[in-house]
Amino acid sequence: APGSTGEQRVQATRDRRAADRAVTTWARGNAADLRQLAGQVTAVTGLPADARTPLVQALGRDDAAGLIEPLSGAREHLRAHHRELADRIDTLTRRTDRLRRTGSTEEQPPGGGA
Repeated sequence: APGSTGEQRVQATRDRRAADRAVTTWARGNAADLRQLAGQVTAVTGLPADARTPLVQALGRDDAAGLIEPLSGAREHLRAHHRELADRIDTLTRRTDRLRRTGSTEEQPPGGGA
């Protein structure tokens, strides 16, 4: 069974941490774009508090990597009336998923250039 030996579990943990580091590095390098996207999302009229509050809290923190999850969480509330923002979040999600799979960073801005 996969991950059954101690060595396999250690390697899986290392791989997961490397993937997290790749996403964090990318987010920090694209902090201005992530913050701009998050600001646009928080400005949406009618965005429920359960989507807005985590974004506002993440915007108040130093690390832009903390914006990724709240942006992804807000996406479902944007699809019907704010398709462009939802599409940008979809692009962001695809990029961070790819970074997690490959463990390498990219220099493209979030939500664009895909």
